[in-house]
Amino acid sequence: MIEDLRIIDSPIGPVIPVADICAQIGYSRSAATRVLQRHKDSFAGLHVFQRTETPAGGREALCLTAEGAERFIRYILPDATTRPALAARVEAFKEKARIAPSQATAAKVPALSGILTEYGKQAQALAEEWGVDLTIAQRVVMAAAVERFPDLTPYRALVGGNDKPPADVPALPAPVSGPQADPDYDRYFSLRKLAQFCQCDEKDARKILVDEGVVAYQNTHLILTRYGERFARVFTVTPEAPHRMYGEPRIRYNPDAIQLVRGKLFCIQTTLAQRTKVTG
Repeated sequence: MIEDLRIIDSPIGPVIPVADICAQIGYSRSAATRVLQRHKDSFAGLHVFQRTETPAGGREALCLTAEGAERFIRYILPDATTRPALAARVEAFKEKARIAPSQATAAKVPALSGILTEYGKQAQALAEEWGVDLTIAQRVVMAAAVERFPDLTPYRALVGGNDKPPADVPALPAPVSGPQADPDYDRYFSLRKLAQFCQCDEKDARKILVDEGVVAYQNTHLILTRYGERFARVFTVTPEAPHRMYGEPRIRYNPDAIQLVRGKLFCIQTTLAQRTKVTG
């Protein structure tokens, strides 16, 4: 890969921060976010929020696999007649980073034997840990495997997968190796809950937290500052589980943040009361 393009280990394998790609081709992060949102189904399983080190401390960054990066480049590839400079930078990036559509995709396709092994482990887990009949579990898991990897279709008949599963077959749970609940999650509060505790609007609580340097705006998104780690913590959640198992960062606040906001609200109210007396 080219210089200054970081390769980071993640639960889904080596990934590249989207911010690095944007920096290399001169593309704005807000435009990149719109591209990823517009084609979010195409990036299922190809992106992850991974903690990276920045000058401001550790941050959760959106990252793409090599295949995801190749798709991202395909979606933003501009017309050389209308945006020649961007088109030239994209082409240079593809050449230096060796992101070849056919090669990158082919290299990432796992062997069928490995796929069967992994899905077989899921069926075994359903049977041993969830008490599901092994035959039914194998049929459900094979159906899921065939949907994602059509080349497995000939093997489906070997486990009776051509028949529809019974109506009482349980839904396939999240993979056993998926993200686990953080025991500290309930010790922190959402911004909405914090505002309720302080008896103020969310926008007022957010403004105080920004003014005090607890959080800051970065490309229209709130991020936790290094100073703010005294008052809050970033948790990775899966809001669309079990349909999509990639994580998204969420800032939650501790009781110290509640006291901070309450104190600032008290100061504001006191100041307003004094001004009213003076002008009255």
